[in-house]
Amino acid sequence: MTNKKICVALALSAVSGAASAQSSVTLYGLLDVGIEYKNQVPTTTGNKTNHSQVQMQAGNLLGDRWGLKGVEDLGGGLKAIFTLESGFLINTGQSSQGGREFGRTSVVGLDSKTWGTVTVGRQKNLAYGYLWTYDPLQFAFYSAYPMDSFLASRMDNSVRYTISRAGFTLGGMYSTGFDSTIVNGAQVPGASKVGREWELMAMYQGSLPISAGVVFDQQQGTSIATQSDALQRVVAGASYTYGSLTGYVGYRWLNGQNGASAVSSNLYWSGLFYRFTPAFSLSAGGYHMQIRNLHNGPTSGVILADYFISKTTDFYAQVSKIWNTKGSNVGLDGAGFNTSLGASQTGGMVGIRHTF
Repeated sequence: MTNKKICVALALSAVSGAASAQSSVTLYGLLDVGIEYKNQVPTTTGNKTNHSQVQMQAGNLLGDRWGLKGVEDLGGGLKAIFTLESGFLINTGQSSQGGREFGRTSVVGLDSKTWGTVTVGRQKNLAYGYLWTYDPLQFAFYSAYPMDSFLASRMDNSVRYTISRAGFTLGGMYSTGFDSTIVNGAQVPGASKVGREWELMAMYQGSLPISAGVVFDQQQGTSIATQSDALQRVVAGASYTYGSLTGYVGYRWLNGQNGASAVSSNLYWSGLFYRFTPAFSLSAGGYHMQIRNLHNGPTSGVILADYFISKTTDFYAQVSKIWNTKGSNVGLDGAGFNTSLGASQTGGMVGIRHTF
């Protein structure tokens, strides 16, 4: 090979290496499974209507998943980004999110240091994507999530925009059909309000020890007959950190308009997180829902202990109790699941979690 050919080969190799360095694709995942005990589970076995139950549960602190995320540098501070994330249950191998292949997240978008980030596809709503940081249990099992599953929900057919400056983040989100699995709940010709959802968010997470955020969300009815019905929510939260201790407060307001069937309510929570060592931490939270017109509702408390044996593997144990009034049946698994109307429920779980 001549010296000229050698120089050309080296130049092409350098260009190829630079191009590959500007783009990347990452494979990642999380596995979370535990053994759970709970009482007051409705059943017809024997002479009793309620029994205790021991079962294996997956996706307890965080949902089981595997995913791909990628970035391509387009120059000038602009990047093309994508995420494909599939949820599943490790105890059965079944897909989560109704069997969707990439039901947790499937988005593509652009990210700019100057202009912010735009993503399009199926993705977490802004309350789930950002305000989970103000729940001591981070919208996991035994948290605010069983009181209102919206707090950990996603939008189909959505566009999301966020921009961050000096610790402040502003965001907006719009969906032309937030749940395509509902009959007529996606995008109906001539009826653009059907299944529409939109959100606005403001949040501060800067150098100060205090952080706060608020999200407004509105969902329209999912049929032509109910498209003018609207569910409105305001979700707000704040945290304050002093050394190894962090305190949390949160609030969710729900209002049904124009005949929307959901019961209007207020949900309050507070809690503490303390890191004893880099490996061991303890979280505690309390939650109460005030159902409008009933002037009462379910109340729950939870304690979580978490111990990391490595950077990617931890063991956890948590206990919780929910007190229902005669007008509510919120269980450890959520409203209307695995508990009787007015029955209190106690449960606990030990588990292991691993990330890769």
